[in-house]
Amino acid sequence: MYLTKEEEKIYDGERGEALQKAIRAIVKVGEALGADRLIPIQHAHVSGISYYNIGEAGYKFVKYLYTSSVKTVVYSTLNPLGMDLDKWEELGINKDFASKQTELVNMLLGMGFEKSFTCTPYLLRQPKFREHLAWSESSAVGMANTYYGAYTNREAGPLALFSSLIGKTYNGGLHLIENRKPTVRVLLKEIEKDFVINEGVASAVGYIIGEKIGDGIPLIPLRLKPTFDVVKAYTAAAGAAGSIALSYLENVSPEYSLYTNENLEKIEIDIKEIKDILVDALPILNENDAYFIGCPHASVEEIINLYNNIHDCKKLKTNVVVSTSRMVYEAIEKMGIKEKLLNLGVVIIRDTCPIVSPAFQKRFEKVITSSGKALFYLPKQQSQPTILLKNINLRDILCRE
Repeated sequence: MYLTKEEEKIYDGERGEALQKAIRAIVKVGEALGADRLIPIQHAHVSGISYYNIGEAGYKFVKYLYTSSVKTVVYSTLNPLGMDLDKWEELGINKDFASKQTELVNMLLGMGFEKSFTCTPYLLRQPKFREHLAWSESSAVGMANTYYGAYTNREAGPLALFSSLIGKTYNGGLHLIENRKPTVRVLLKEIEKDFVINEGVASAVGYIIGEKIGDGIPLIPLRLKPTFDVVKAYTAAAGAAGSIALSYLENVSPEYSLYTNENLEKIEIDIKEIKDILVDALPILNENDAYFIGCPHASVEEIINLYNNIHDCKKLKTNVVVSTSRMVYEAIEKMGIKEKLLNLGVVIIRDTCPIVSPAFQKRFEKVITSSGKALFYLPKQQSQPTILLKNINLRDILCRE
């Protein structure tokens, strides 16, 4: 791989051991993928910072970098933690865990990371068309490539962290336009009308596509334009059930028109497949269950929709949990919606996600959600039975008369 003079100095250890380790790891991965050089990035996003996930080994890794006095050199954001920094006691987090998680946060902030703690970094800084990123959160990678037309691979957390320290990544994988060609055309036909407006249906489609084509690149013709939150739900599910980092959605993806005439294998997703994983009928919920939104972190629009459905409830039938970013939390606070939801008994958490928090291990009898990513991960990582809902008639599902 070609390296500039400055990159060679870093590689040879002239800028310190920590940066040497960083660039050598990036170069090694790049060379394995045939990259010819390093390229500058505009934004790094690092996953795997919940102490619940990374444990003592990850903690020591971050501490090594912190004590080496290295700093981020580009705009750099962080994925959710294992707890809400302000409400960890309310969630039943023990002091030992809270202490380790807090120390991890302080070290990362000391290295120059933004106080973000969200899986929706594109809501903090919108990626630009064809700019290069180093992102490691699968759902965010899907949105960056699919919705914004930015270029990023699905990086491991440590590699994205290393990129934040040198401001570069390898020129390979999805950073090259020749590697971004679609591999299969997906036809929705009779389910398109529901897909473009319903997050539960979009999640089911993403889940099925992820299972069917693994790490391929689907191209999906659409006559109608999906909503932003539908694309968010679809890309998250496709990235969880498969390894899909890029999709082309008509009327959404900036580069879709480049590939409309490609001769591709075709697959069709029908209503029967959707119904196999998506519940349409109203589920029976009790006080030991939960309705959950926020995987990826809930947007302002998703929270407003929830509020509009339950604002006149006298009492909730079940637990309602919302996971969101600090930015969205502050927005709904200014709108007055946060306080009204809390008064209804809704639990709103920041900084974290139930998937990466010990607070949600076997916490509920079952979880109802419109998130395909939650459907994939909650049973596996939290032993939490989960049902994917079409997300209709929320008032009937959640309100007790």
